[in-house]
Amino acid sequence: MKKSNKIKIVEQKPLKPLSAIFADKSRDKYKEETVGDYETKLSRMNFLELQNHAISLGVKPSTERIMLTKHLLNEFQRNKGEITRLFGDQKKSKKNNAPKTLLEIIQGGVKS
Repeated sequence: MKKSNKIKIVEQKPLKPLSAIFADKSRDKYKEETVGDYETKLSRMNFLELQNHAISLGVKPSTERIMLTKHLLNEFQRNKGEITRLFGDQKKSKKNNAPKTLLEIIQGGVKS
């Protein structure tokens, strides 16, 4: 068999920065931003809706409404805490804490 020496040219799409990939809203299980908003949403649900919501989030549904609401709120706070810990609070001012030498490297090299 004869091998082909043709080169296949594939057009590359621009790469997304990692911060944009990981901070994507679709990765967040919750549409609500605050505990108060989420608590209001839970209070408006009937018990069957609460149980279905818990199952969809991977939380074991409880037979008591109060315990189930408490578990869902804890899960919400844990999830939002992980997002804040991993990506920082987006509402806070973006302060540059990188070491000066690293900043110099990024901006064009360290000057001796």
